[in-house]
Amino acid sequence: MTGPILIDSDVLIEVLRGRNPEILKRWAEAVESDALVVYSPVSSAEFWHAARASEAAAIEKFFTALTCIPIALSSASELANTSRGFTPAMR
Repeated sequence: MTGPILIDSDVLIEVLRGRNPEILKRWAEAVESDALVVYSPVSSAEFWHAARASEAAAIEKFFTALTCIPIALSSASELANTSRGFTPAMR
């Protein structure tokens, strides 16, 4: 069995919007493999930040088909501290 594949939020957004054939091809290969496709809570937050209102139902369905891996609270705190100056996300 192949190890888990951690999917980044940028990839998740491109898959949902279906604009890049190469990303869609690689996505299909990943989900058809025996690997567990996972995302992190951070990717989920980034994904929802970039989401359009019209995509909400599709996003809910999309995430229920994937596995969210836990991160330590200290990791989330560190991410918040390091990224604070880079984006107005989640305000």
